Order: sequence, then structure tokens, then C-alpha cells
Amino acid sequence: MNWTRREFLGASAAAPLIAIETRAGAAGVFGESEKKVLAAAMDEIIPASDGMPAASAVGGMAYLERIAAGDADVANDIRSALAVLQSVSERAFDQLDGAARVAVLQKLEAQEPIQFAHLRDYVYESYYTQPRVWKLIGYEFYPTDHEGPHMEPFDESILAEVRKRPKLYREA
Repeated sequence: MNWTRREFLGASAAAPLIAIETRAGAAGVFGESEKKVLAAAMDEIIPASDGMPAASAVGGMAYLERIAAGDADVANDIRSALAVLQSVSERAFDQLDGAARVAVLQKLEAQEPIQFAHLRDYVYESYYTQPRVWKLIGYEFYPTDHEGPHMEPFDESILAEVRKRPKLYREA
């Protein structure tokens, strides 16, 4: 997908609204079997651990359906990656246990790196654009049309050790 800077910033600024708002018709982009495989893949790419939820637990599936509903290239990328994932798997991917899923994803990455990269990148996007995840990682969203956070005053004592060192350059 080739976005302009303006399109990217617009999508980034709207991410909190996208995460909350649901558009009519977005839920029908992927079939039930595709949703099961995608959810299973999402949870292996970003599993729940260390107090962080799994990718499908924070609304990642709904996010991907919304962006796929608005962009046919995104829908095609995800569908294609899921089809290749299923072809690499010996059985239905969502029916495998965790270790087998990881092995299939590793096989996909080795055999079809572009398809794997599409899947991985969309899963990352669906996860790290969620306000719930932002809170857990300590990220504060500052809209681009508002003033951002104020910087703390600079502490001159931080430079004390650097100033004690000899010059690593020659005066010109």
C-alpha cells in the first residue's frame, strides 16, 4: 500500500476514532473460516504475556475488517496471506496447537516472506493502534491539531560527566 504522508497522518489522527466507531458493512469483509484463521494467526504473532493481551483480544480483528472494508488492496493482502498460510499448514491452521502454529508461521516466513510480512505488519498495526494497548505501554496520544506535551526543563547536571572528558576533536 502506498500512502501519501497526508493520508498516513490522517489515518493516524483518526485511529482512536476508528478503534471506537464501527461502520456498517465492515463486519462482512472476511468469511467465518478466514476470521478463525486470522484470529489464530494474530494470537501467535502477538500472544498474551506479561500483562499484555493477545492481538485478537483488543479489537484487532474489528480493526482489520474496517480497514479492509475501506481498501481493497488491504483486503486482498490479508486474504492472500491467509490462503498461503492455509496452504503451508498440513491441517486447518486454527485447529492446530500453539507449537504447531508457530512452526507453520515460521515455515510461511521462510517460504513466502512477502506474504508473511503482510500478515505480520497488519497484525502489528491492528494491535498498536488500539487505545487499550497504548495505556498498557505508556503511550499518550497527542492529536496533531493540538499542542503536544511540554518538555521538562533541561538538567545541566546530566552533562557534567561529558564535560569532564577530553576533547575528541581538533579545533579548526
